[in-house]
Amino acid sequence: KANIVPTPFYVYNAFFLGIGMAHNYLIMKNTWIGLLLFTLLFVIACSGGGEDIPEPTPKPEPEPETPNLTISSSADTDPVFGEGGGEVTFMFTASDDWTTSIVDARSDSWISVDPASGGKGENTLTITAAANDSSDERNATITLKCGTATETISVKQEGIKVIPYVTFSAEDEQTLSMSQAVATLEYSVNGGEWVELGTTTITFGGINGDLRLRGKNSAGTAINSTEYSNISFGNDTPVDCYGDIRTLLDYNNYDGVQTDNARFCFLFADCVQLKSAPELPAMTLAKDCYWAMFQNCSNLLEAPKLPATTLNVNCYVYMFKGCSNLMKAPELPAKTLADYCYYEMFHSCMNLVEAPELPATELSNYCYSNMFMLCTNLVKAPELPAEKLADGCYWTMFLLCENLKEAPELPATTLTSHCYHNMFMECRNLVKAPALPAEKLTEYCYSFMFNGCINLLEAPELPATELAECCYECMFLGCENLITAPNLPATKLEKSCYYSMFDNCFSLKSSPELPATELAELCYFGMFTHCINLASFPELPATELAPSCYANMFYGCWSVTSSPILAAKTLVDGCYFQMFRDCSSLSNVTMLATDINAESCLDSWLENVCVWGVFTKAKGMTSLPEGASGIPTDWARMNYEE
Repeated sequence: KANIVPTPFYVYNAFFLGIGMAHNYLIMKNTWIGLLLFTLLFVIACSGGGEDIPEPTPKPEPEPETPNLTISSSADTDPVFGEGGGEVTFMFTASDDWTTSIVDARSDSWISVDPASGGKGENTLTITAAANDSSDERNATITLKCGTATETISVKQEGIKVIPYVTFSAEDEQTLSMSQAVATLEYSVNGGEWVELGTTTITFGGINGDLRLRGKNSAGTAINSTEYSNISFGNDTPVDCYGDIRTLLDYNNYDGVQTDNARFCFLFADCVQLKSAPELPAMTLAKDCYWAMFQNCSNLLEAPKLPATTLNVNCYVYMFKGCSNLMKAPELPAKTLADYCYYEMFHSCMNLVEAPELPATELSNYCYSNMFMLCTNLVKAPELPAEKLADGCYWTMFLLCENLKEAPELPATTLTSHCYHNMFMECRNLVKAPALPAEKLTEYCYSFMFNGCINLLEAPELPATELAECCYECMFLGCENLITAPNLPATKLEKSCYYSMFDNCFSLKSSPELPATELAELCYFGMFTHCINLASFPELPATELAPSCYANMFYGCWSVTSSPILAAKTLVDGCYFQMFRDCSSLSNVTMLATDINAESCLDSWLENVCVWGVFTKAKGMTSLPEGASGIPTDWARMNYEE
């Protein structure tokens, strides 16, 4: 493709000059010579001077600027106004013209933006909120726009602060009085003037209107769990209570008042007329703070929220005890517990059907003890994830929860004193026990744990080889339908370790092996008492005895016919006391002792056994008495042959 080169200006001048000269010559001489000259000059003009001139490169079109809004880093783009209104101002930079708009048109009545629009560069925006004359919080959204760039400003305004006094209402006339003026409170009826309460009886309800209480008492309404103010009502008319309990501490600053020394022990105790409770929003609790606060409020239908996550000693002790119509417990989010914090909290809440979650993984002494005792309609227990236990932590937690069918998992492998003592005692519908993986036990750790669980069919494995005093005491006492017993591998026993462990397990047919050779005082006392279906006795290999070690061990096992070989040569105080008493089918006993001088060692040990039988004794042993505390009268005697 040839370049098209523009003709220089001087060529055009020569061209037009030549045309002029040719014109004159034609006129002066002759026409054909002039025409030839004209043609020659035209060709020269069109040749452009004989040189190529480079084509210029076109300049690129400038790219349009991206719209941009930059708000100052110090600007508050989520302003909150108080009830009185106000204004907030902040700086921003725009790359072009900008506008603002209030998203909800209804917000125009109380909020404004100045200016509503502007141009490129640095700008100042002022948002103004009018006073809020209602108690409702209100919100607005402002959009700042520059081209396609958008920023959003969220505005909130608080409503008029309405003090939530502790308020009592009743459909019919009712009276309120306070037992003693530990706290200085004021009252107002039907919005009237505030008057000091003292121990005056106040009439409210019905046409009298509501009763409000307020105060300025940093310690609440109680000094401790024995010195407190108690509210009472004068008749059977039901009463609703609402408001914030902190208005009794400082009604002007209730939402900022310190609560670490505030107590409300027994404040509403025995108020059977009370149907609802005031709010208890404190996050910092005092020792004993809510001790028995609603005890025996039998018509309380709903518990207040309890948001505290760190508890204090005795904080919820007896709080809802006897609230027999309470159907739902409040959430209990605390993960930091304290000694006795939930002690008997829901005792005798017989209509409580669901327990709250208990997320704590590190427990405190007796923290859950008796917590759901006598909650007879509780059907499901909460999860108990703690692996670090404390003394008595689950003591009697579900005692007499007779509709509880399933136990929670108990993952702890390191136990503490009395940790599971009485935990599921008399849970008569419990059919399965949780796994108990601990291999080292502590005193009373499993004592009475499943006592009275009459529908428990299977015992958990018990792998522990290191026992402690009373560790299994009465663990399955009264488990009438328990058929098999778990293995018990320990070879060294501790005082009372198996004391009455399977007492009254009427359906138990076989006993576990008992390999222990090192006994302790009362170690097997009453272990299989009244196991009436037990078919045989376990071997007892120990040759050195301990005081009362086998006392009452097989008392009332009337199905067994033969005793194990009792190989010990020397008896000790109470060692065989009532060991086989009331074993009415027992007709074969082998006992090789030669020293039977210890106190009560054979007392009533064969009382009410079979009338006829065979007694095998050590060869040469002639000092055995006749009768229930020796050899039964009509039994044959034989010498033991090695």
